[in-house]
Amino acid sequence: MRRLLFLILLLSLLMLPAYATENNDFFNLHASECVYDGRDYLVNDPHGYLSVLEAPYGRVQDNLLNEQSVTVYALYTDSTGALWAQLRYTMVSRGIAFSEVEGAYIGWAPLASLSRDMDKDDFLLRYGDEFVNRPMRFRPSEYPDTTLWAYPGAEQPSGYLRWYIHESDTLLSFPAWWQDAEGKRWALWEDHFICLSDPERLVGASMADSRTFYPAVALDELPIVVEAPVIVERPSPLPYYLMAVSAVLVVLAIVVRKFTNTDIERK
Repeated sequence: MRRLLFLILLLSLLMLPAYATENNDFFNLHASECVYDGRDYLVNDPHGYLSVLEAPYGRVQDNLLNEQSVTVYALYTDSTGALWAQLRYTMVSRGIAFSEVEGAYIGWAPLASLSRDMDKDDFLLRYGDEFVNRPMRFRPSEYPDTTLWAYPGAEQPSGYLRWYIHESDTLLSFPAWWQDAEGKRWALWEDHFICLSDPERLVGASMADSRTFYPAVALDELPIVVEAPVIVERPSPLPYYLMAVSAVLVVLAIVVRKFTNTDIERK
């Protein structure tokens, strides 16, 4: 009896951290096919809002206005090659905002309906095969205020580099570079890009695939989802039920043992 009670109590304690995320079923089935992302995006759908689904091609569980921030946990590629994002969001579009502690909503949406500012890693992933592996030299002393860019097509510089005296007369050599549509050559310097053709330029490269940002629809034009099956991340009640059963069994065991001992003493 004691072993059984101990086993039930131990099982309930181990299950306490479990979470019931019913709309995570698709992820649980396809976890090995998903790739972790973990970055923040903005909703940017041509319709002015984004329909969040329970699963790829599944039922609509909510609609979010454009420009709302979401966090993408994982990316999934379906059989047609389309990319889907498992995203986490709060219901600011309905005037409700859940805190990080209280949890948030989980759903799926096409990655094409989300946008984010490109960074160095995004640029290298998209244009890495276009780099020319031929050294190009650069003398810092000729450009004392070199402009730094997060990536060549950024709207604004990410900073400026003032070279140290011992570096300014050094002839730097970059092993590879990328050429934009204007013929300007760009090279990676640590975590930033430098335009070797015009190191002090203040305008980023024009890129053909720059994203268009669509305005959000008015709040009263946002379609309302009737009986939306949105599931909030919440603790599973099962471990608490097991703990309650364990507590009842413990009390019963104590009572039975007490009466048993009393009967023995009377005899």
